[in-house]
Amino acid sequence: MDVDSTVEAQADPQALVNELGELLAELEGKPTNVRLLRRQLELMLELDMIDEATGVLDSVLSLTFLGEQVWLRLINAKTKLSVQPLTLEGFADILELYSKAENDYLSAAVLEHHINFILQAAGAASTDDSADEPWTVDAEVAEYLNTESVRDQLKGAVHRGIGLLSNSQQLWQLWRDWEVSLLGSLEGEEKSEQINHIHEMYLERLQTPHSTMAETSGAYSSFCSEYSPDEYEGRLVAATEASQNAQWKWSSERRHAKTRADFEESLAYSTDVAQQAQVLLGYVDWETDPFAKKPKGKKGPKVDVTLTAAAFERTVVVYGNAAFTAEDASFGKDSTVETQLVETAAAYKTAEALVWSRYVDWMAESGALDRDQRDLVVDRATRACPTSSELWVHKLNDLEAEVDVPEIESTAEKARSLVVANGQPVSALVDILYAHAAILARRNRSLDGSLEHPVFQFLTEAVETVTAVFKSGDPSLRLEKYFIAWAEASSPELIPGVIAVLEKPIRARLSSYQWAILRADAQARTGDLEAARHVYESAIQRTDLDWPEAVYEAFILFENVYGDLDTLLKARRSIAREQQKVNRRRQKQAEQTQQAALEAYQAEAAAAAAAAPTETQGEVTTAPAADAADVVLTESTEAPTNGAPEKQAEDAEVHQKRDRENTTVLVSGLKKGTHEDRLRSFFEAVGKIRECTLLPGEETDSALVEFQFADDVPAALDKDRKKIDGHEVHVAMLWRSTLFVTNFPANSDDASLRKLFGQYGGILQTRWPSRKYGDARRFCYITMESPAVAQDALNLNQFKIDGGHPMTVLISDPSAKTKRSDASKSTLFVGGLNAKTTEHDVRGLFSKYGTLLGIKLGWDPVKRICKGFAFVDLSKDAEAKAALELNGTQYRGKYLKVELSDPNHANKKKAPRPAGSAPDASGAREASERRSRQVRLYGLPEGSEEGLLQQALEKIVPVKRLEIFRSSHEALVELQSQSDAGLLLMRTEPFEFNGATLRIGDQSERAKPSAPGGEAAAPAASAPQSSLAFAPRARKPAKSLGKAYQPPKKAAATAASVPTTGGQGQDSFRQFMTATNEKRKTNLDAKIAEKRGPEDEPEGEGEAKRAKKD
Repeated sequence: MDVDSTVEAQADPQALVNELGELLAELEGKPTNVRLLRRQLELMLELDMIDEATGVLDSVLSLTFLGEQVWLRLINAKTKLSVQPLTLEGFADILELYSKAENDYLSAAVLEHHINFILQAAGAASTDDSADEPWTVDAEVAEYLNTESVRDQLKGAVHRGIGLLSNSQQLWQLWRDWEVSLLGSLEGEEKSEQINHIHEMYLERLQTPHSTMAETSGAYSSFCSEYSPDEYEGRLVAATEASQNAQWKWSSERRHAKTRADFEESLAYSTDVAQQAQVLLGYVDWETDPFAKKPKGKKGPKVDVTLTAAAFERTVVVYGNAAFTAEDASFGKDSTVETQLVETAAAYKTAEALVWSRYVDWMAESGALDRDQRDLVVDRATRACPTSSELWVHKLNDLEAEVDVPEIESTAEKARSLVVANGQPVSALVDILYAHAAILARRNRSLDGSLEHPVFQFLTEAVETVTAVFKSGDPSLRLEKYFIAWAEASSPELIPGVIAVLEKPIRARLSSYQWAILRADAQARTGDLEAARHVYESAIQRTDLDWPEAVYEAFILFENVYGDLDTLLKARRSIAREQQKVNRRRQKQAEQTQQAALEAYQAEAAAAAAAAPTETQGEVTTAPAADAADVVLTESTEAPTNGAPEKQAEDAEVHQKRDRENTTVLVSGLKKGTHEDRLRSFFEAVGKIRECTLLPGEETDSALVEFQFADDVPAALDKDRKKIDGHEVHVAMLWRSTLFVTNFPANSDDASLRKLFGQYGGILQTRWPSRKYGDARRFCYITMESPAVAQDALNLNQFKIDGGHPMTVLISDPSAKTKRSDASKSTLFVGGLNAKTTEHDVRGLFSKYGTLLGIKLGWDPVKRICKGFAFVDLSKDAEAKAALELNGTQYRGKYLKVELSDPNHANKKKAPRPAGSAPDASGAREASERRSRQVRLYGLPEGSEEGLLQQALEKIVPVKRLEIFRSSHEALVELQSQSDAGLLLMRTEPFEFNGATLRIGDQSERAKPSAPGGEAAAPAASAPQSSLAFAPRARKPAKSLGKAYQPPKKAAATAASVPTTGGQGQDSFRQFMTATNEKRKTNLDAKIAEKRGPEDEPEGEGEAKRAKKD
C-alpha cells in the first residue's frame, strides 16, 4: 500500500510525553522490540531530549539500523545544542555520530552532510571573523583541523561513496572545491605542491566510473589551462589514458546488451519503490553474473568488487527506507491502518533480508572481501534486519567457522530474544534453535550418547521454548525430526528418552500425520512394535488429523512389514470404519461451505443488482476450483426462440444455480463396458441424476455422475466400496481427484502434461480453457483416477519444467474459490496527455481521488517523451468512478480523456456504420485481410475442446484465434498470416483430431450444419467429454435488422440466370476471376478502338461497329 510520507503538523508536546511514557512501559516487557525502540528515539528527538536520546543510542544501534532521516535529525540536534564555541570533545562526539551513521545504510545524504560539517568547521577554524559561520570552534579544534586533517577526513567520506555512480560526483566536487580554494592563500613551492595534489585528485577521479565523466574531463582541461598551461597537452593525454578503463566500465562493458550507464539512467527515471527495486535487483544480477569473468588473453566482462558491493548496498537502502516510512506512519493510526502499515513494513524487511542474504553468499562464493570485511557485512545485515532468522543463521555459521564458542551462545540468545519480542512466526524461532542444535552436535560429536549429552539437553529445552512461546507448537516438526534423527545416529538407546520428552500433548504434534508416522517408525526400528501400533491406532481415531490417508497407508505398510495376517486385517477394518467417518465429516463441511458460499453469492448479487440495475454483462469469476473456469453456457448461432419468457427465465435460473463441483462424484473401478443405464440404476435410490459421463480406461472404466442436488451426494458417497456386476467401485467427490495446474511453459501441451502427471497414476480427463479471449490463459484441470493419486501428484507443485518458472499444482478445492478482482473497474485510461507529462504529474492529478496502486505511462524511450496516454490503477471502484470527473477537463493545453479501461477493447467489434454514411475503407481492408487468414474445419467430433484443437493445429501452423460452433460441428480458425492459411488449405495429409478426420476449407466453402450421423457426427476415439469441459460463452441475441436488401430486377434476373453449383470452392472462384478479367480486357480493347477512329481500324471493323450502334 502507498505510504504518505508528507510531514505532519507539529504534535502536541503533552501528547508526545504521554506516548513516550506508554512506550517506555511497553518496552519493559519487550526490551528488544526494534519498532518500539526506534519510536522511543524519535519521540525523544521530538521533545528535544537530545542527551537522553544519545544515552539510549548505543543500545538501539546494537539491535537495529536507524535510517538516514533519524540520523540527520539526531546530528543536527546534537550540533545545534552543543556548547559554543564547539570544544574538541563536542567535535569528537559529533564525528562519532557520523561514523556510526555511515556504518548504517550507505547514504549520499549522510556523506554530504558529513563533508559540509567538516568544511564548516574548517572554515570556522581558519578565520577570526566568525559572524558568517553557523557556529564557532575553540582553539583546540582549530589546531586539530589543519590542512592534512581536513583532507584526510574529506577523502575518507568521498571514498565511502565511490560506488554511488550518480551521486559520488557531488561529494567529490565539494572536496575539490576546498582544495582549489587553498591555492588563493599559497605561493611558491607550496602552491606548486598543491597544484600537483589537485592533478592527482583529477587523475584518480577519472579512473573511477561515474555518471559525469565528460564534465570531470572538461573541468580538468580548464584547470590545466589555468594552472599548468605549459604541461596542458601532456596532462590531458595522461588523463585520457587513465580514464580509458573507467569509461569502458561505465558505458562499454556490456552484459546481456546492457551497461552500467543504462541502469543508472533507468534509476534516474524511477519514481517509486517498486521501480527502483526492480532496476536495482537487475543491477545486482548484472554485476554478479557468474559468466561475466574475463577470458584469458581477451578483454571481457570482469566482476568489480567495489561496484558490485555498492549495487547490493544501494538495493537494501531502497527497501530499508520504504520499511521505515511505513513503520513511522503506523503510529497514531487506527488498528486496521496500523496493522496494514506494519505488514507493509514487514514485507519490505523480508525483501531486504533476501538481498542481504544474497550479498553475504556472494562475498563467500567470490572471495571478494577478506574475513573481517565479510564479518562486518554480516553484522550489519543482522542489524538491518534483526528479525530475519536466515541472516542470524549466517552469523552463527560464521562464528562456528571461527570457533568462537562464547560468541555463538550470546548471538543465539540475542537472535531468539529478537525473534520472540518482535512477533515473528514460529518458523523463525525454529530456524535459530535448529542451527544452534546442529552447531552443538558438530562440536560434541565425540561424546557418547546419553541423557546428559549437551545436544539432548539443548533440544529438550528448545522444544519446551517453542511450546512456551507458541502454544500450538511448530507444524513442520523440524526440531522433533532432528531430535529423533540425532538420537538414532548418536545412540538408539536414546529413542525412548526422546519420545518421553516429546510426549507432551501439543496440537501441532497430535494432529500431524508426520508426527504419527515419525514416532511410530522410530519405535518400530527400535523394536517397540506394540507402542508403534498403538500410535497408529490412536492417530487414525483423531478427528483433527490433517491427512488421514497418509497415516492409513503407513499403518498398512507397518502391518505388512512387522505384523501378521490378523493384525493386518484388523488394521484394515479399523481404517475402513475411520474412513467412513472422515467422509461424513468432510461432506458435512462441504455442505456448510456450499451453503455459506451460496448465501454470500446471493447477497452479493442483490447488492450488485441494486447498485447497477441496468448492467447486462455479469462479472467473470475465477478460482482454483474447476468450475470457476468452466463456462456453462454453450454458444448458439440460431435466432432466439419466441417461446414463453417465464419458462426461459426459470430455466436460466436453474442453470445458473448448477453447482458441478459439489454435486459431482467420481466412480472408479467399473467393469469394462459398463453401460450408463446400469450406473443410473445403481444410484437410483440416491437421488435424481442430472448427467452421467463414462470414461473408458485400460483395465477398468470410470464415470462422472452429477446429481441434481448437493443433498444427494452424501448418500452417493456411502456407496463407496460397494460392488457393481461383481466389481468393487470407489466413490469420491470429483474435486478431490481434480488438479488445478498453472504456470507451465507456453510450449507445454496436453500430451506433455499427461506424460508428466501420468507417472503418479492414471489420468481420466484433462480440460483446457479456450484461448480465443486471451492467449496468456495457461492453466488446465487434470482429473486423476483417485484422490490418493491426486495427492501424490501434488509433489509436482513448484516443479520447474525445463528449468523454467515453478509450476503451481493444487487440488481444485471449491472452498478455495475466490472472486477475480475486476481490475477494469478500478483502472482508468487517460488520454490527451502532453508530451512532457511525467509519472509524477499523473500521480498529482489522481492522488486526490484515492490510493494509487500503480501508474503505467506510455513512454517513448527513444524520444524520451510521453506518448500521450497512461493507465492509472486505483484501489477501489468508487475512487475510479470519482476520478472520471476529469474527463474533458483541460490540462496543459490539451483536453483529457478519462474513462474506465476496457481490457477487451481490442477484441470488441466496432459499432455498425450509420445508414447513409461513407464506408470505412481501413475497416473494410482490415476485415478483408482477416478473412484471407481464416479457414474452416468441418466434421468436428462431439465434445471437441477449443484448447485441445488449437494445440493440435499449432503443430502445423501458428494459430491466432480459434472458435468452435458446436451446432454445425465446425471451427473457424484465424491464422497468423495469409501464407499460413494457404499452407493449411493445400495440405495433402489428412488432419485427424479425436479420432475423426477433419476437412479443411476456406470461408467460401461454408456448408450447412452436418446432419446427425454424418461426417460431423463421427464418434471420437478418445474419452467422451461431459459438460464439465470448457464451452464457449453464449452469444448475445442479435439486434433486429431492417428489411433485407432487394437487388434491382435486372440484376436479380441476371443473377438468377447463372446456374448455381454447390461446393465449387476455389475452382469456381478462379473461373469467375478469369471470366471477369477477359470481360475487362474486351471492354478496354473496344475503348481503344473508338479512340483510333475509322481510318485506323482494320477493314470492316468500323462498319460493323457503326451498324451495331445504329
